[in-house]
Amino acid sequence: MNKEQLGLTLPSTNDTYYILIYEHKHGDDLGLYKTYEGAYNAGVSMMRATADEWGEDVSDLGDFELWNSWTEIAGDTEFFRVEEIELND
Repeated sequence: MNKEQLGLTLPSTNDTYYILIYEHKHGDDLGLYKTYEGAYNAGVSMMRATADEWGEDVSDLGDFELWNSWTEIAGDTEFFRVEEIELND
């Protein structure tokens, strides 16, 4: 059954969402967020958790500094970025 047969209507939207993309040696991890800040903060949280797993102390780095130095910290093998996307009808 499709949505018309079920009597469902979906709202027309043109909302903006943000994808956090974490590229690493095992592939890419993606997360979808309603705000840029949400995606960015999730990325920073992942960076801090990963650094902790590696035994790296990044506690003296602010979020902005950590984000901008992550590729170097990860030995040029991991990358984070946030991309804006539109959800269309």
